[in-house]
Amino acid sequence: MPMIKLKKTDVENLKVFVNTYDLRRDLHALARYVSCNEIKRAHRDNSLPKAHLKRIAKMMSDNSLIRDVNEEGYSAWIAFVDRLSLKLHFVDYRTKGTYMGYSSHTESYPDNYIVFSDKTYDNFLNHSLQKQEEEILKALVTNAAPCRNEFFVRAPLSILDKFDYSGCATGTMKHIAFPKARTYLLKLIANCRPGVWYSTASLIEYIENNNPFFLIPEKLPSKIVEHKKGRYHNFSERKVGGAWGESWGVGNLEDRFLRVEGRFIERFLEGITLNMGYVDVAYSNEKDEVIPSINKLRAFRVTDRLLCAMNKSIKEPEITVLPNYEIHVNSMFYPAKALDRLFDLCNIVTEDVHTVLKLAKKKVIEQLAVNERLDVNGLLKGLSVHDIPVNVKKEIAAWAEHADNFTVYQGFGLLEGNMDKDSAEQFASVALAPDVNIVRDPQKLYKHLEKAGKIPIYVNHPNSGLKSLPDNVQSRFARKNKPKKSAKKRKQFTLKRTIHTILEFPDKQIYEAFTTALLNNGSVLNTNNQTKTVSFTKKDEKIVMGILNSLKKKYSTVIKET
Repeated sequence: MPMIKLKKTDVENLKVFVNTYDLRRDLHALARYVSCNEIKRAHRDNSLPKAHLKRIAKMMSDNSLIRDVNEEGYSAWIAFVDRLSLKLHFVDYRTKGTYMGYSSHTESYPDNYIVFSDKTYDNFLNHSLQKQEEEILKALVTNAAPCRNEFFVRAPLSILDKFDYSGCATGTMKHIAFPKARTYLLKLIANCRPGVWYSTASLIEYIENNNPFFLIPEKLPSKIVEHKKGRYHNFSERKVGGAWGESWGVGNLEDRFLRVEGRFIERFLEGITLNMGYVDVAYSNEKDEVIPSINKLRAFRVTDRLLCAMNKSIKEPEITVLPNYEIHVNSMFYPAKALDRLFDLCNIVTEDVHTVLKLAKKKVIEQLAVNERLDVNGLLKGLSVHDIPVNVKKEIAAWAEHADNFTVYQGFGLLEGNMDKDSAEQFASVALAPDVNIVRDPQKLYKHLEKAGKIPIYVNHPNSGLKSLPDNVQSRFARKNKPKKSAKKRKQFTLKRTIHTILEFPDKQIYEAFTTALLNNGSVLNTNNQTKTVSFTKKDEKIVMGILNSLKKKYSTVIKET
């Protein structure tokens, strides 16, 4: 599609709206939650129960969702993500209810549990980020139902009102190819320059002059024409504040394209494209005169996400492991598969387009204890675009030595002594040795042994260690008194510690200016062109500050500690 020329506009007096939600991240957050929880949907309206909504909101990309759920008991955004996961077949549940009796006026959804499809979700994760994006977009674009479109259904982030849906399944609406129209608009605005505000009116004018039948076909079935309904008979508007039922059709008005197709374009911009983070929009602050509102969404600007998606140029995540055990993940599109692997080993520092994680010793040891075949260094090497720093490799190897595989029994006890058959069947859980058993409900067993004429000794050991036992008690766990050995004279060693500082540059321009000045100065420091970072020790700090001062005429820099 050739480049289009639209009118640039100023948004100073407009209300700018930027989508702060990350649809891809939230989609995977919902999938993780549903895969680990049994969820029964609400009996009356088939919605997600509030208790689950609260937990899901805490996992998603914007904290405002928590407030929405607490105050309203509902979130349009989470409901949208829920429906999208159904369209992608990550989950399955009944969407058609049943009438519970002759007096029922609405459908009910008894025992409607969500079923999670591990196979479908895993297949999705194994696709490239480009393929994942295309599948999400396809699920949103291909809805062709005549009553489930931008004219009649409000998107989760939209503020524009809708046409009256009465008769939405009749006449012209049945002959509109909505997926084709949406795809055309996506390809069209993908030719706009990202970051530039364009007038929505100029986009509508361009389409009217170049492709006026992108939505409603030029030739409609004769049945519609014979009934004198016309191509715009489904659409009527009314005055704000006017009496209910006082409306008029737009078919005979000269600006009918603006009033129908123009309204569709406005609502498309604040629908799929805004939900996907493909555009930002700006609204007029003027009061509406007619319903549905018209010329309310005055401007839009496309983002780099749209261009990458439409040009099939989405890159896989760039992952770098730093000597300070941080793992930096750069990706414009949420890399769920890579992050899922890293979350088990790391703590989250920041999560965004540039996600920062930090290797956690406890988590690494826990994972190695669960899976002794896990090769953490091999996993990081496979994900990272660079070699793993030597100090990180050595530290992970040291952590692996502590990762013995063990099981913790909470609320159980340890019994020494031979057990009779009845006691073993009733109380024993795991036999560690012929005369040592892990038992459930040790206090109940103690009373059982007393009634059986045995003489048991019950010892409640503190968490700090084993409690001392009487001298007449034989136990393989009793601590023996050993003579104290004289302390040997310790040999003293002096260890040298070198602290490296990592300087991160925000963009390629200032990074290249710094490294060029560094070479001209005849200095050699550890630089990384992929991550745009420079690593140096305390003794090289004067060199770094001197070069930064030499660049002050052209660049203003501030060093922020992280």
